[in-house]
Amino acid sequence: TVTDSASNTGSSSTASGIVLNTLLAIDVTTSSVNYGTLFPNTNTGSTNQIATTTNAGNASTTLKLSGTALTLDLNSITTSSQHYATSTFTFGGTEQVLSEVATAVSGFLLTSPTSTINVSKSTFWGIEVPAGTATGTYTGTNFFTAAFSP
Repeated sequence: TVTDSASNTGSSSTASGIVLNTLLAIDVTTSSVNYGTLFPNTNTGSTNQIATTTNAGNASTTLKLSGTALTLDLNSITTSSQHYATSTFTFGGTEQVLSEVATAVSGFLLTSPTSTINVSKSTFWGIEVPAGTATGTYTGTNFFTAAFSP
């Protein structure tokens, strides 16, 4: 049974060849990545922040990430100062570097949901604050993009 936005309903128990359109959608259930207080010329080391992504569609999906520089007035911290991985890491290891260009997250796959249980996976985040960076609260935007995975 189907209901449209005008509350009209229709059903068919004998329809054959039903086509279900693919919905590629994710929900990032973590609203922000807060690195806490860091001083210039330091990084988060092995303290990772976690962002959880949930498959909100009906198809398997991979993930692409990109972002902007973090800014405070005329000061900025480059986008590449943020790093991420699919498991915990110590900054400066084999994690991926955030870029302004959407980049596939290595090893990230959210399978198709097959029941009412959500399918979720986390990304782990760290940052390095360059020497000479002015102190204060910096803000920026990280973009999480679903990518089709047949």
